Amino acid sequence: MTALKCSYNSNRRELLIEYPEAFNPQDALVERERQLNLDGISGRVKESIFNGICIEQRVVSLHKPLRVAIEHDYPLLKMHFELKGYSSFLSKNKESLNVEIQDGMHQLFFFPKVEGELVYKEDMHRETIEITLSLDFIERIFHDQWELLSLLGTAIKENTPIVIGNTTNKITPQLYEILDKIIHCPVSGALKPYYLAAKVIELLIIQIQDLTQL
Repeated sequence: MTALKCSYNSNRRELLIEYPEAFNPQDALVERERQLNLDGISGRVKESIFNGICIEQRVVSLHKPLRVAIEHDYPLLKMHFELKGYSSFLSKNKESLNVEIQDGMHQLFFFPKVEGELVYKEDMHRETIEITLSLDFIERIFHDQWELLSLLGTAIKENTPIVIGNTTNKITPQLYEILDKIIHCPVSGALKPYYLAAKVIELLIIQIQDLTQL
């Protein structure tokens, strides 16, 4: 199992969230939903985990400033789409970097090891989609052709942290359309994970092209 450890400053509560190794459960698709009801934060998180992919849909409201210490025991390759709200990550090691994502923006990043703190403003409503990919998934899809992934591929190959994108990279109508199909997936049953995987790959390719343009 891989694990994400969170420690909330508001009440010093610690939370350990476990995932199947490399996001590759034995079953075809694992879907689960967590309700958040902590001091200063409320909402829900819906997760879809399958075939080296973890899709997290977050809808949360923050009622006062919140700082969350966070630590992963697995490399982090994440596609982040801040549909509404604001997100800031402050790194506490050399294997990750600071990340700031404004309302309506998107970024892509790879960290060999994650240790840091998420910082949120008060009186804020957030809607985000975060897609975490295992390195096994990337290798399976792109067959070690790292040059296809541009700057991201170089960072993964050299095991160095990278953040691609900045505060000017808006979520385009094309990206919104794909995200909406992930949120409101029109396919059910055994074909659902294949549909979602296709949309995730499409998102990744468009995001790389968008974020690496000079």
